[in-house]
Amino acid sequence: MTNIITVYDETFSINNIPYGIATSDKHETPSVATREARNVIFIPPLLDARLFGELDSDVARALRQLPRSVHRKVRSAFQNLLQNQTRGQIPSDAIVPIKDVQLHLPVHVSKFIDFSCSKDHNLKAGEAILGIRKLPP
Repeated sequence: MTNIITVYDETFSINNIPYGIATSDKHETPSVATREARNVIFIPPLLDARLFGELDSDVARALRQLPRSVHRKVRSAFQNLLQNQTRGQIPSDAIVPIKDVQLHLPVHVSKFIDFSCSKDHNLKAGEAILGIRKLPP
């Protein structure tokens, strides 16, 4: 059986940088993180290292509540960090294998959206679990 983590490695490239809330043994306080391939990268250590310029840790904690313009700014800075020769500047304690991370619901949910009922979600879920891109009966 195919490992789902392996199947979605390419989905989480620098062209698709998702945000979420995560913890790990190294990061016990829930904080904003992103994913690239098989790793979760915690944002606060990147901010502490001043890799995103003027953005600070308060921004990371509140990122889920901030407008898309801030999300785009962080995404752009992160893409530049990964595309350029500055990748080695990412603090090693910021990178944690996905298998060692616990993901959490966002800190602030302002509206209820049941994406799991959407056609797109059901097609992708069926493909991920059964290997068949088909809607359930």
